[in-house]
Amino acid sequence: MREVDGKYMYACDVCGDEYQNGPGVYEGHRLELYGDAVCCDNCWKFNWDGWASIHEDKIKAICAEKAVAVPTRNPKGCLPRA
Repeated sequence: MREVDGKYMYACDVCGDEYQNGPGVYEGHRLELYGDAVCCDNCWKFNWDGWASIHEDKIKAICAEKAVAVPTRNPKGCLPRA
């Protein structure tokens, strides 16, 4: 986390981009299936139907880091977002 002009900026656990979280703006989304990792609004919005293949290695690494099992794939063959 870093503070910029009173804004709290964090790095997305999935893509690495920065997002603002508090006060008044909450762009981070908690990923319960992935050990409470947090992703930015863009990752949340654009992967609503499951994680895109470009994120799969990072998602699996998050599971390993957080010591959680990789979830079962959804009907589309993707790892579920939440």
